[in-house]
Amino acid sequence: MDIELYRAAIDGRQDLCEAMRGRGSNHEQETRGEKNTVLHIAAKSGKLQIAEEDDHHPALRFLYYQNTEGNTPLHIAARSGHVEMARILVVRARRMDNVQQNKKLVSMRNKEENTALHEAVCHNRFAVVKLLIDEDPNLASLLNSSNESPLFMAVHRSFYDVAKIILNTAAANCSYQGRSGMNVIMLMEEADILGWIPLHYAAHADNREFVELFLNVNKSLAYAKNKKGMSGLHISAKKGHVEVIRT
Repeated sequence: MDIELYRAAIDGRQDLCEAMRGRGSNHEQETRGEKNTVLHIAAKSGKLQIAEEDDHHPALRFLYYQNTEGNTPLHIAARSGHVEMARILVVRARRMDNVQQNKKLVSMRNKEENTALHEAVCHNRFAVVKLLIDEDPNLASLLNSSNESPLFMAVHRSFYDVAKIILNTAAANCSYQGRSGMNVIMLMEEADILGWIPLHYAAHADNREFVELFLNVNKSLAYAKNKKGMSGLHISAKKGHVEVIRT
């Protein structure tokens, strides 16, 4: 790919269509090494605007194209947190999935077997997670090559807002599974050197939503005590957090 085409893609310029038409082969429209196409590059910057009804933008022919890491443009947009770019790709894929070699864009996997949802979760891209999980709740059931579900990845990284939207939207489809034989419940039971588990910190911070999240996954966490013998209820009472106590 020459520098002028690269700049048109990364800047989301209106003359990208013309620039692409002047370089006919796919080989001329991808980078060396990682084999990113103009759509991968545009997805990374998030600047390209394509109308939802525009089925003829030349960049869209790379919708299902995977680079050397197995990433589609949707993986790149999800990882980068560009929700509008991700929406453009998802909406376009709705019209293409049934005729494009039996592929479904949102569930395509890279070399780590991550879907775009895995990528959005592990980079804490809340808006993209919501977009993808609304589009296909079954994505919450898919595991990557490390046997990690999206929910496990969110809880492991303490991205509890992301975990909550997954549970609220896809509870019936959600996998709790994680790597090395672990699961989400084990993570929520894991204590630090003070004997505090995530529920204790949520109670201490007066975060009722996260307390509810943890208890919805495992009600027995309410009885877990830290090294001072205090449960989440004790911690909430000491801090005067009435709403958390009522949870």
